[in-house]
Order: sequence, then structure tokens, then C-alpha cells
Amino acid sequence: MKKKEISQSGLEKRASVLGEEYVNRALQWSEDLDANEFQRLLTEFCWAEVWSRNVLPDREKSLVCLGMLIASGRQFELTQHFRAAMKNGLTKKEIMEVIIFSMPYAGVPLALEALKSWGVMQQGAMNEI
Repeated sequence: MKKKEISQSGLEKRASVLGEEYVNRALQWSEDLDANEFQRLLTEFCWAEVWSRNVLPDREKSLVCLGMLIASGRQFELTQHFRAAMKNGLTKKEIMEVIIFSMPYAGVPLALEALKSWGVMQQGAMNEI
């Protein structure tokens, strides 16, 4: 999908949180799947509208995002947002605390899955952050 077809502010926010390389891969993947409209809607709603609001700083948005992704068991997105959280200033200790804090509220099995994703992300991607 051509970037000019998507909200520029949404693309900029998305790249600032997830990284430009990741966003470019996602756009190419969607083009390969003929899912350009999906990417346009996702970028405009999630990134140009929601993530671009200035009520919470990105650091706190990352905390909220991690908690919700852990609670819903969305491991792929969680891995992406672990990277984003560190980019937004969260420490490893703070991310581990979010995982621990999710145990009584989301349940031990989901917290354990989050811990596994956190471990995999650290082993394979810490150099990218």
C-alpha cells in the first residue's frame, strides 16, 4: 500500500511506537494479501485517532496496552508491544511487574504465556530496541 493513501499522522505515530521497519513490513504484507483497506483503517483509527491523543503519554499508553494484551491472550501483538513499551521508556523491571500484576486479574495461564513471549522477545530482539 502506498503510504500517501494512509493518514500521514497515523503512519508517523505508528512508526514512532512500533518502528518504521515493522510498519513497512506490515504494509508490504497487507499489500501481498490484498488487505490494503484493513491497513488504512487500522492506521487511521488506532494510530491517527487513538494513539495520537494527548491525554496519556505514550509510556502510560504502553502500560495499558500491555495489560490488555496480556488479559486477552494476544501473544503476537504482545511481543510487538513489548518492543514498543521499551522504546517508550519502560524498563525490563517495569514490564516484568506488568506481567506479575496480571496474574491475579487475568489469571496465571495468561500471565505465563506473557512471560514466555517476553522471554522469546528478549532472547531474539533486544538488539533491535
